[in-house]
Amino acid sequence: GHPIVCDHLYGDVRPVMRSSADPDLRPAVDEVLLTRLGLHAHRLQLDHPITGKPLVIESPIPSALTHALQELA
Repeated sequence: GHPIVCDHLYGDVRPVMRSSADPDLRPAVDEVLLTRLGLHAHRLQLDHPITGKPLVIESPIPSALTHALQELA
């Protein structure tokens, strides 16, 4: 029952704003922090379909997502 941030299919399509963390922020200094889906698979591990050996796929967290998380913390 809780959509993912910026989920354009099931959630709120509005971008995450700095005022999301600070509702007293003046509109003049508010800014967009995230427009992309707030979901990222940093590490996936599964069995290789042919060899059956563990297969690990890693991807760094995108800078836009890291920036938004830092600003909202």
